[in-house]
Amino acid sequence: MAKRIAFIGFGEAAFYFSSGFREDGVDVHIEAYDPIAQDPANVRSSLLRDRAEKLSVDLKKNIRDVSGAEIIFCAVPSTAVEKAANQIMESLGDKTIFIDITSSLPQVKRSLGGRFAANGKLYVDASVMGAAPLLKHKTPFVLSGNGAKQAAAVLGTLHMNVQYVGEEPGRAATLKLLRSIYTKGVEALALETFLSARKLGLEKEIMQSLHRTYEVQGFETTVGQLLRSNTLHSGRRAVEAQECCDLIRETGYEPVMMEAVRNKLQWMAGRWNNSRSDSPETLEELYELWDRLNI
Repeated sequence: MAKRIAFIGFGEAAFYFSSGFREDGVDVHIEAYDPIAQDPANVRSSLLRDRAEKLSVDLKKNIRDVSGAEIIFCAVPSTAVEKAANQIMESLGDKTIFIDITSSLPQVKRSLGGRFAANGKLYVDASVMGAAPLLKHKTPFVLSGNGAKQAAAVLGTLHMNVQYVGEEPGRAATLKLLRSIYTKGVEALALETFLSARKLGLEKEIMQSLHRTYEVQGFETTVGQLLRSNTLHSGRRAVEAQECCDLIRETGYEPVMMEAVRNKLQWMAGRWNNSRSDSPETLEELYELWDRLNI
């Protein structure tokens, strides 16, 4: 029997997930509520209705009309999630799983999760960890909240790529933001590197060099080695970072990212204060060292 799933908000995420379900032959009945689809004056109204018709998505006229679905994905803008939750919470069945895939802050999701739990309802803080237009319904998700275990079991049967990370709502949202510190930071560092490399005619060579580093050792080994060796080499690396700043300035750019890198490495060098003669052998040992030194 087809599972009944629903979307509150039939924007890009809902469209691509629905497309993936249909292309993959997943046996689901898909419903959706979006106020824009009900507003002929809105320029996006016809687009939403055409997409829904193409994918056999049952558009509803009232948000409460989707409350009987087994799974409800809340895919509205983050500014609208609390309003959507307020409108539908009371009409949800005790076994209906409300999955909040908005980009709301962790504290917002903790608050919502607490309210759902207090009302005997199942809430899931779900953070999307990839590009929905590329991976569609198989885009990686991390799930937390009082309904996360149940959601992981059900979504797995829908061929979705999900990972349970705990009972506490907000944990998944926090994980996504932590990941973004790295990915957005790498993006900005890559811009600074390749803009400078292009000016110096070395963009192909630096791309190949960086690729070989990760290809030979892999991501986890490479990053783990950098973190562990920081205990000994942060001071020396801060000096090299300053040299990088000088090189970037020679190309005509301001070394915004490298100045921050230099400052961070100098800060870490001050915390170590020549207290070690060797590097921790494992990341667990490193984390314990951070704790002991209050870093």
